[in-house]
Amino acid sequence: MRRFNLATLVLVCLSITHAQADLTNPGFETGSLLPWYNARDLYGLIESWNVTSADAHSGGYSATNVGNGELRQDFAGIPVGQIVELSYWLKEPQMASTAFDFFYSDGSGDERIFPLSTSDWEFFDVTSQLSPGKELVGFSVWGFYSGSGSESRTYLDDVTLRTVPVPVPAAGILGGLGLGAASWMLRRKDAVRPTAE
Repeated sequence: MRRFNLATLVLVCLSITHAQADLTNPGFETGSLLPWYNARDLYGLIESWNVTSADAHSGGYSATNVGNGELRQDFAGIPVGQIVELSYWLKEPQMASTAFDFFYSDGSGDERIFPLSTSDWEFFDVTSQLSPGKELVGFSVWGFYSGSGSESRTYLDDVTLRTVPVPVPAAGILGGLGLGAASWMLRRKDAVRPTAE
């Protein structure tokens, strides 16, 4: 029984992994924008991005704005090859379009615009739009500007950034300790085994 428990401990130690940090405050459930921030305003923003409880895809809060303003979050660089999902939920009653930007460690950026197909909450997985071989250091989403003076309110929620889990360096050390302990237990058992007469 003792040998089984020790083997289980070794397997657990060897399998410990750690996912890189997700976005901070991805669903705005702190009740504030931070560390998201209002960035560029291209056409005269009517209402800056803020947190609201008036509508949410999940939880009690979402971010909202009126007009073509950019909501951005910066973070430590993540190699694009390690990103398995970058997505968000957006609601825009006028069903116009959604725009988002990627920011890379080499100073380059990339913007994409997609049409909306519903006036309700819509899911956008933008992972495939990332540039291979680069390191992502920021992401932003834009509110919508129609140019007509009657701007649409935009809601943003549940922004997800998931990365491939990477092994924790200490896991190898723990695994080595577990194997050493298992070896010691087996030697100890052999040493006290009674000899046949």
